[in-house]
Amino acid sequence: MPVGWKPKRVHKVIAGKEGITIQGGRTMNNTKWNEIFRAFYYDNELIKDAPLIRWRTKDTETGCLSNWDGTWAHFGCEPRDWDKIEYLQIQLTPENKTYAMECLKRIHVPGTVENGVATVYGYRTDVDYI
Repeated sequence: MPVGWKPKRVHKVIAGKEGITIQGGRTMNNTKWNEIFRAFYYDNELIKDAPLIRWRTKDTETGCLSNWDGTWAHFGCEPRDWDKIEYLQIQLTPENKTYAMECLKRIHVPGTVENGVATVYGYRTDVDYI
C-alpha cells in the first residue's frame, strides 16, 4: 500500500421500525453545506428580482422534515448542525431551475433530481453527484 493510503470509510443507511439510522461518515462536509448556503442566500436575499428558491431539510436525529422555506438565512444561521442534515431539498421552478442546477453542479454535491425537486444528500453514497 502507498504511504498515506487510508481505506474508504464504510457508510450504511439502515431502515428500521424507528426510521433511518446512519452509520459511517458524511458525504457532505461543512464546506459544501456552507457553499450551498452562500450561493443561494446571497442571490435570494440580496439581489433584487432573483428567482425565489425554496428549500427544506430532513433532520437525522428527529426524522423531522421541515416546511418549505424561502428564507435562506434560516438555513445558514449559526451555529448550524450541518451533520444533522439527512438531506436538503430544493424546489425547482421554471424561474429558478437553470440557476439552481448551475449552482449545485458547480458545488458538486451528491444528489438526485426528481419531480421538480433537487435533493442533496448528507450521507448517501449510492447516488451520483449533481
